[in-house]
Formats: sequence, structure tokens, C-alpha cells
Amino acid sequence: MIKIATPEKALIDYLYLSFGRSRSFRSLPEIELSRSFSKKKAAEIMERIPLRAKRDAIRRRFEELVVKS
Repeated sequence: MIKIATPEKALIDYLYLSFGRSRSFRSLPEIELSRSFSKKKAAEIMERIPLRAKRDAIRRRFEELVVKS
């Protein structure tokens, strides 16, 4: 069985990785959120990030992306 991340988990994972040293995840050229995308589910996933500073930075970036979409 292959597990595939939900759209919410995939986006939060991307944002988490974008704060790393690698430049591979620095820019997200375009994003289109489906109608089924749940901001609530994404917020629940973000709450599981243990480091508060990283969690807050990811939350800010998430808000920027969601407002643009």
C-alpha cells in the first residue's frame, strides 16, 4: 500500500522544508488550492510542529499563500 499525502499535508511539508538550508524549496511559482482544501486541516497539521518559531514562520507563509490563492 502506498500512502499519499493529503493536499494540506503536502503544502505544510513543502513550507516546512522551505525553511531548511536547501534552496530546492525556496520558491513556489504557482499554487492552486482546490475547493476541497481545508484550512482547518492545514492548521491542525501546523500545530504538530514542535518548534514554536518554525511553526509561527510556517503559519505566516501559509497565510501569505492562502490569501494569494
